[in-house]
Amino acid sequence: MTRRLWIPGASLAAYAAGVSVARDTWQWTLAAPIALIPILRWLLASANAWLMLFFVVALAAPPFPIVATAIVAIGLAVGLLRLDEWRFPRELLPAALLVFFAVLAISLGPALLESGAEVAEQSLARLALAGIALYVFFYTSAGPGRSRTISPTRTPW
Repeated sequence: MTRRLWIPGASLAAYAAGVSVARDTWQWTLAAPIALIPILRWLLASANAWLMLFFVVALAAPPFPIVATAIVAIGLAVGLLRLDEWRFPRELLPAALLVFFAVLAISLGPALLESGAEVAEQSLARLALAGIALYVFFYTSAGPGRSRTISPTRTPW
């Protein structure tokens, strides 16, 4: 066995031993990254896998928006890794959506000045939700999401 394969195998065995020795919450906390590695590999290998997982989590687990937000962060990483696949057509709908988003963003200033920090914070949350919708739109219309495949097509690295 070459040294290149021996070191990761020994590291994984030591990690598994650490997980087996840990108790209660720590055991689950330590075991989670090992379970997430194949999922992350699938999400990075397929252009649209994160979209499918995002919609499933957003529909199936609405009380847990942090999970859906984390999947959007993975989607941003996938979009950055596949930057060469983005094509922006000059059309009216994308331009109108960008103008609408800019108006929402500009309205944060007056909301802060006129209504206070609490209302501005809520407006910022709504802006973030609108930003997620805008990103999903551009990802599927101008980005790597145009390919419409869920199976791994190419590895971005």
